[in-house]
Amino acid sequence: MSTSVQIRSSVMTACLLAGFYSQNGIAGYLESKNAFMRHEYREAYEQCIYAANIGNPECLNAIGYLYQKGLGVSANPDEANRFFTLAAEKNNPGAQFNLAMSLQASGQPSAGDLEKSARWMLKSAEQKNVNAQVNMGTMYSQGRGVEANPSKAVYWWKKAADQGNAMAQNNLGWAYLNGRGVSPDQALAKDWLEKASRQLGDDDARSLALNNLRVLKSGKEFGALKELAMEVYPGKSDASGKVILTITTENKIPVRSLRVGGKDIGPSSTGSYSVTRYVPVGETQIDVYAEGQNGAIYNRQILVRRDVVGSSASLPELDPTKIPNSVRRDAVAIVIGAEGYEMLPRADFSDHDARSFYDYANKSLGVDPQKIKLLSGSSAKRKDILLALRNWLPAEINQGRTEVIIFYSGHGLASADGKKRYLLPLDANVDLLDDTAIAHDNLIKIINGYQPKSITLVMDSCYSGVTKTGKPLMTAARPIAIHSENENLPQNTTILSAASGSQISISSAEIGHGLFSYFIMRGLEGEADLNKDQKITAQELHAYASERVSKEAQRKGVQQNPAISGVYQKVISAQK
Repeated sequence: MSTSVQIRSSVMTACLLAGFYSQNGIAGYLESKNAFMRHEYREAYEQCIYAANIGNPECLNAIGYLYQKGLGVSANPDEANRFFTLAAEKNNPGAQFNLAMSLQASGQPSAGDLEKSARWMLKSAEQKNVNAQVNMGTMYSQGRGVEANPSKAVYWWKKAADQGNAMAQNNLGWAYLNGRGVSPDQALAKDWLEKASRQLGDDDARSLALNNLRVLKSGKEFGALKELAMEVYPGKSDASGKVILTITTENKIPVRSLRVGGKDIGPSSTGSYSVTRYVPVGETQIDVYAEGQNGAIYNRQILVRRDVVGSSASLPELDPTKIPNSVRRDAVAIVIGAEGYEMLPRADFSDHDARSFYDYANKSLGVDPQKIKLLSGSSAKRKDILLALRNWLPAEINQGRTEVIIFYSGHGLASADGKKRYLLPLDANVDLLDDTAIAHDNLIKIINGYQPKSITLVMDSCYSGVTKTGKPLMTAARPIAIHSENENLPQNTTILSAASGSQISISSAEIGHGLFSYFIMRGLEGEADLNKDQKITAQELHAYASERVSKEAQRKGVQQNPAISGVYQKVISAQK
């Protein structure tokens, strides 16, 4: 092949904007678009996340793009693909294209990812997304995710070229120049290549078109030049931006000359190279041009992507085994993890939170294992919790001496007037809160009826009507004005809550826990003993967790400030 068809996966920012910012009139959507154009990405996220969570496809796509690029939130490819998928399934062509591109963004995507990418790319192309059309043509040309079919490649390039896409015009001209999928036609090749060369908005397409025109004007016979069978694999860039390109020819065909990014690398008798290049953050096209000993040519641009390094270091795994022996105490704990809801979205990692806290209740809080009731998996329904409260718990309490600890990770919800808060068991129905959920005040009333020494509630839930991943618990949900945490608590009660007011309590896929649960347990490993007196008070644990949860949540574009109410100086953990 004498010249190159563009194989890049990137699209100019303006095209991407057109892909996901279309008019739809939803409240907050236009504000998000305007904020994006002003480069105020955090505001763009906040303006669009609610509409995304109630299923608006344009905002789902927009939030996916912000996660993909790390704009206003920490870069998270998994979250980006999750939002892209939700929007793509609602037939949004921009999201279908973005998901398709994401699936083939790595240096060597799997065959399964390429096939999935091709399916989404085709759906977007069929909806006249011009960027999808040109990329669908390239995938057919190269046999990436689909069986190679030059005629279908030309079909999609022609669709995009007719819409004025410069790269498609170059590719179509190249097809006519080399007789790929069409009969060689010098006049049509010249026409399409000149159209591409006159466009100023795509320098890559213009450069390739000018190169193809030079070949055309050289008078070489159509299809006479052979393509050098060569593979170029870009590795993952390191923190400094260095990336290694591994270049090999088929059957170790010798290479007469190689240029990478305009730099002459030289010949190779085995056709093998390892070339190191610097690339800036984002997507970079690297020109690779090679000539074989037999005159065959390789001339392509290779996409290399360098992701933004997250602003926060990876958080260490929890390890309760390093906790020193705690003072054994007359205490009992009920540990609840409600995750796989019957009628509500999952509360991600809540089950993991509870199963992990079991060891912290024993190791740090000093509760004997036989006095810890774990309700997780399918055992966190309302009847399970009430049976534990009414049957199991009173048998374990010595009046006036036993400390009761309740840990809960799962969904919460406030009443419509914001005055009552509920824990939602696995079988809760948000339309029947009093009958299927457990109210805070009723929980405390039941426990206090057994006359314990103290009650400590650790609650990784929020009451805003939104899940830990931002999904609404109710259709057509309105914001709930939640009253102050300074409730009329009994004097023996302390509550550590994951969030304040109408904030949401979020989870993190990176650590596999709710943020609040994670830092509570980290603090109980000893880090929350701020004054180093071998004791951790409720106030110390709150101060430790609050600072860290707030910062991590802020990095994810969310405001979450844990709260404390009740007895601040309550000793939560004491070392021997």
